[in-house]
Amino acid sequence: MRSALLLLLPLLCACPPNVDPDDTADDTDTHQDPEDHDGDGYSEAQGDCDDTDPAISPGADEVPYDGVDNDCSGGDSLDADGDGYNAAWFGGEDCDDTDASIHPGAAEVCGDGLDSDCSGDPDDGSLDADGDGYDSELCTGGLDCDDGNAAIMPNMVVSVPGDFTTVVDAVAGVCSGSTITVGPGTWQGLLDATGKAISLVSTAGAGTTVLQGTGSGTVLTLGEVGGESLVSGFTFRAGAGEVGGGIACTGTCTIEDSNFFSDDADYGGGIALIDADFSVTSCVFSSVTALEGGGIFAEDSAGSVTDCTFNQASAERGGGAISAWFTAIDVTSAHVTNAEADQGGGIFLYQTEGAVASSTFTTCSSESGGGVWSREATLALTSNTFTSNYGEWGGAGYYCWDGVVSDLDTNTFSGNRVRDCDDYSTTPCTDYACRNCLGCN
Repeated sequence: MRSALLLLLPLLCACPPNVDPDDTADDTDTHQDPEDHDGDGYSEAQGDCDDTDPAISPGADEVPYDGVDNDCSGGDSLDADGDGYNAAWFGGEDCDDTDASIHPGAAEVCGDGLDSDCSGDPDDGSLDADGDGYDSELCTGGLDCDDGNAAIMPNMVVSVPGDFTTVVDAVAGVCSGSTITVGPGTWQGLLDATGKAISLVSTAGAGTTVLQGTGSGTVLTLGEVGGESLVSGFTFRAGAGEVGGGIACTGTCTIEDSNFFSDDADYGGGIALIDADFSVTSCVFSSVTALEGGGIFAEDSAGSVTDCTFNQASAERGGGAISAWFTAIDVTSAHVTNAEADQGGGIFLYQTEGAVASSTFTTCSSESGGGVWSREATLALTSNTFTSNYGEWGGAGYYCWDGVVSDLDTNTFSGNRVRDCDDYSTTPCTDYACRNCLGCN
């Protein structure tokens, strides 16, 4: 028996052990390079500049300004924005290392307040930074009001709707010399073209094209000294500004074929013209009110008002239809009805020169000068008709004070009335009254 067991023992010893093939001696299975001492995947021979720190290797992210060569590129990065220029605060040339668009050699945009090329002067850049063919307006005296946008330039012709969805956007989006054509509809909002000379023209006329105010602020502010602005074919409604309810204009302004309805202002319920060369033609003013100049107020200006109609225009102080101060003004073919003011129910003129000709004044009223009132003015009053006007203290048709009037005898007066003559006027004072006025007798 024993001999049989001895014979089996060699056979048992020859069998392989029962070993799980997945049970290996090394569970990591990384086959780590024995020369990669920090285990970051790179040995010194493979470019690891610090083989004792796994955060430092050729594949690591570089952290600017930390004093460490994280990616083993040869030194710490001093160019955080990656524009190729080191930060100025670490001895480089980049004056803003947080913005890749700002560095030496970058395009300078005049007037944007940014020193894009790190020269030390934010306005020393190209005369035409956006390459649209026009020099910058803000820092070179050119015509381009946005030299950072090649789509905005002077002398454009744009449409609403079409190029712009609103008139507000169109006015804001063009430079001087541009023309904006506007289709029919009611367009709401306040239009600010301050410092611009633009043309704003409707395609269908004032009857169907309305620029609607907000009840607080001038509907359209425009004009530039030396520039020429044109407004044609609109109805201005619900404007309420301090200077100009419908339009406030400086520079050279032509306003034509437009209506002003329910507009109000301290000066110029419909239109205010300040330091302006102006022409107002074929316009209608209705239910317009102001402290001075219910329809039109002009100061330190020169121009003409031609073929305009004023109905129910009123002012608390002077000029229900027109008030002009220190202005050269010619009024021709004006038709003024139911206008009223404390002085000059129709027209108030102070230290002006010019003419009122071929115009009609009907049922206008004032304390003095129901139709026209002038003081220290030189006025040609020619071929006008004054009918059924009222002047409480005289001059139901015309009142003249310390000035010069000519051609008074060419005018027609009928149906005018006064309550009494003041102590300074010649009598009778019903149709016209004079107070130290040459040419009025």
